Amino acid sequence: MGEVNKCMNNVEFNDVIKVVGEINLEMLHNFLEETDRIMEAKAQYDDEMQLIKEQFQSPFPRITLEISSPGGSVDVLNTMLARIDRMRKLGIHVDTDVEGMAYSAAFILAIMGERRVANVWSTWMNHGSSCWVSDKIEGIKNTIDFYDKCDQRMNNLIEKQTELPKEHIEMAKLKDMYYDFDDAVEYGFINSGFEGAEEDEKEFAEKLYHAFDVAIATFGKIAEVDEQEAMGIMHDILDSLRVEVDEEGNVLEGEEEEISEEEFLELLGSEGLQLSELLEDEEDTDEELLEDEDNDE
Repeated sequence: MGEVNKCMNNVEFNDVIKVVGEINLEMLHNFLEETDRIMEAKAQYDDEMQLIKEQFQSPFPRITLEISSPGGSVDVLNTMLARIDRMRKLGIHVDTDVEGMAYSAAFILAIMGERRVANVWSTWMNHGSSCWVSDKIEGIKNTIDFYDKCDQRMNNLIEKQTELPKEHIEMAKLKDMYYDFDDAVEYGFINSGFEGAEEDEKEFAEKLYHAFDVAIATFGKIAEVDEQEAMGIMHDILDSLRVEVDEEGNVLEGEEEEISEEEFLELLGSEGLQLSELLEDEEDTDEELLEDEDNDE
């Protein structure tokens, strides 16, 4: 279930876009209207965030395409893919969630999500393009050449976004290739929402890093110390609490293990913290203290 979001200037948008039914011009019209509002809201969000310190900024909502579609027009699909590319260039994350079927053009749309999830009852189908042409011989040849190029472009996307075997892609030129949820996991149609999903681990790590960034900045402000000193104090606090546990979460007595500050900084590492520079600064400070002690002697 999506949420209605609103920026300071009252631009409302949904963070879930439903792609249900045939992919046609009517669906495209609604898709473009909704994504127009999202891009307008993102532009206002960027302006608003310039007034807020980085560590206290809230992220722009991720956009999810909820898909249950038998497919449809390749031309409409191309326009939707172009819009998704444009949104990503603006820094908008676009995910996909297959609620039912993702067939034909909807299959391509579904595998284009950054984070891709699906219902255990979801079904998937890939095949080559179909067309019905009444034209002169040369016109028919031209149409076939065009759809050959379209198929090659889509096949390149499938190879890039999934782990679908080459032979499956080739067979799809001759017949409909169907897949269930287990196949979707095996072949990489989805990358989140199941046990062992790398994308879930990545998302958790990103949230953890952001939480530490905020914690360090907040602690430093309250304690009236700079960021580096705040990290040192937090290291000492966490180090005193660090213990070993078994698989069931029980504390193992006598198994306390110290963590070095280098390891601690690596655990806190994120794009917002220049860890190597912080370590170098700390080493320089230690050397200066030693020099001062030598001079005093």
